[in-house]
Amino acid sequence: MREAFNRKDLQKCKRICQQILKLKDEKILKLRAIVATYYLEDKLDYLKDSIKKEIVSEIYNSKNITKNTPIIQLFSNVMPILSNDQLNILILEFLRRYENSNKKTEMDRKRIAVLLNNYLVTCYEKGIDGDVVDKTISCLMNMQDVHLLIYKEVGKFYFELIKGNKTNALKIKQELKNWNYTNLTEKLKI
Repeated sequence: MREAFNRKDLQKCKRICQQILKLKDEKILKLRAIVATYYLEDKLDYLKDSIKKEIVSEIYNSKNITKNTPIIQLFSNVMPILSNDQLNILILEFLRRYENSNKKTEMDRKRIAVLLNNYLVTCYEKGIDGDVVDKTISCLMNMQDVHLLIYKEVGKFYFELIKGNKTNALKIKQELKNWNYTNLTEKLKI
């Protein structure tokens, strides 16, 4: 599904989604497949309220959300369809639990870095700014792992756009190009 989604192959995503929906259990995977298909069809606004409620419920009721990869992926996928309040409440809960977690593996930090970047992209696309955005970039920038540098740069790029600093965002994008991340920079929207 991920490969078809990344290639924006709607027909293949629809076929895979139908196969996923036939699986026994796998509730989170089914929700992610539905959202991915709606996203590619550019019909996220038409997602049934019952599905939206089920998604929010799954995220809210999840145990250990900062280490639960399927929940992190689901939240990342559905950010565009959440209300601004839902989005901010959920990211604050992720931030709180992440910051209170004693044992953070390299993979935990990477998953959360990706999640925080997705949040910043969504905030930029929805025109959201405020304290939660500031807390998000602060958490991302405070991650000490060197291998998270690119995630930090992408986060700063969208943070600058959110704050209206297009010139700074363009400088970050150019730095990434200079570091040979051309494919990445082509995906960074202004």
